[in-house]
Amino acid sequence: MFAKLVGEGFDKPDGEQELPIDINYAKLVEWVVDRKVVPQDWKSKLEIIQKKAEAEAKGLPPGFLAQFTGAQEGSMNYFRCAEILNKMKETAERGMLGSLKGDAGKWEKIVKAYESNMIHVAEGGLIMARNVDYEIPYLRKQTARNQQQIEDLERKSAELVTSAAVSKEQFAQECERIGIPTLAVLHADALDAQLLLSAEGLPRNVSEACNFIKSHEIKAVIEYYQRFVAQQTSYEPVLLTVLADVVNGCTDSVSDAMVQEWADIPKTQEHEAIVFDTNDVEENSGNAIEVSWDGLDMGLDLPEADAEPSSEQPLDISWDIDVSGVGEACESTEHHGDHAGADSQSNAYATRDSAVSNLIASLEACDTTTKRLTVDTAYRNQLLDDLLELKAFISQRYRESKNQSASMTGLDVSVDAPTLEKMLQDLDKAINLLTAEDLAHHVSIVTNALYRERLAKNLVKLSQKEAKQMAASKEADVKKEDVRTQLMSDSAKISALVRDTKQIKEAVEISLGNKLKRRINIQGAIHNVLKQ
Repeated sequence: MFAKLVGEGFDKPDGEQELPIDINYAKLVEWVVDRKVVPQDWKSKLEIIQKKAEAEAKGLPPGFLAQFTGAQEGSMNYFRCAEILNKMKETAERGMLGSLKGDAGKWEKIVKAYESNMIHVAEGGLIMARNVDYEIPYLRKQTARNQQQIEDLERKSAELVTSAAVSKEQFAQECERIGIPTLAVLHADALDAQLLLSAEGLPRNVSEACNFIKSHEIKAVIEYYQRFVAQQTSYEPVLLTVLADVVNGCTDSVSDAMVQEWADIPKTQEHEAIVFDTNDVEENSGNAIEVSWDGLDMGLDLPEADAEPSSEQPLDISWDIDVSGVGEACESTEHHGDHAGADSQSNAYATRDSAVSNLIASLEACDTTTKRLTVDTAYRNQLLDDLLELKAFISQRYRESKNQSASMTGLDVSVDAPTLEKMLQDLDKAINLLTAEDLAHHVSIVTNALYRERLAKNLVKLSQKEAKQMAASKEADVKKEDVRTQLMSDSAKISALVRDTKQIKEAVEISLGNKLKRRINIQGAIHNVLKQ
């Protein structure tokens, strides 16, 4: 048995010609130049052909080029020229020798100039290298960035909407805590009055704390404290003076002036008209300092004082500008703005005065002790000091009773631990009523104009926070749509580039294969780029 090779040697002497030639897309231009497929000066010839094609393109009918879709819509290359020629062949006439006439003949010459020295192959290699190495990767990276940006903008918009809802809820809760309607914040002039109206419950809160302090529970604690001190001293010390006055109803009354000063009533300033009375100047002219101007030369050429006035009339210059009614219009606008601002401010003062008047009226309806504790901060602090002193004493006695050390000191132990614990609870309640957050808040509103101003600014800021966040959310949505539009445009460009690059690759392989009588394969990263 013998083995025999088939298809080689004498049987197929040109078998090598059937093998394909693999050329890297990036080396295609260099490959065809080295093998003299294209001339060495192909670039200069390509430039001449392109200039000719661009000149002929200017004579095309308007909108003619728009029918050709592709990535290189604005550039003139062999493949675009071939498309134009094929389109013109549909309606072009031919001469006696079969050549095209008119514009179609001109484009036919341009296409043949491309093909004569295989210039279109080198140009196709340049286009493929540019698209594969730069254009397509750049657009794909930009597409990935745009997709990420769209996701970020969607998340940002959702977060802003959520934050706006939270801000709205916080604003409503803050208005509810203060005790004003949410719509009052929209009217800045009436906001201060609304804050004062929210403090009308201040006398009621103070009265509630005062009534509990006057209860028999607190009186029992005071009596126990007094008995304990009496056992330790041979005289009667003065104890808890303010607390005793409150409990016994012996508080001194407050004056109306103190109430007015406490309320910090806003006064509408009425500006008096300014009158320039020259009579006072004349009357006091005897005391005026006389200044002698004799001998003072100002460097001005003035007529003598006794000289007769010139009879010449001043020149009347016409500028052809109609200024009639300008002063009246400006004056009317200024007066309108001044009146509007004055009316708004006057209404705000009136509402504010009414709120303070209602607050004072509710205060006048209270008893003397409540009125004193509401108006006099120092007196209220002294009462709090007495309660804290009493609480410290009861706390010490409670710890001693728990440790059973009272019998060792020989002191009064008639009050047991549960009773002392109940006393502590009553004192804590009295202290909490006197130091409640609402009471301190209302006192600050009434007595401190800066506190009201800061509170008003905070409310306005909270009311505007939701609107700002919603505006930012809408802005993010608009930007997202712009990015999405850009993303769609880039995707269309990528598709066009991939399609054109595939067509150029096939055309170059066919043209070069026909020239060399071999099958040509364009290899390299171009396959990976075109498959994605």
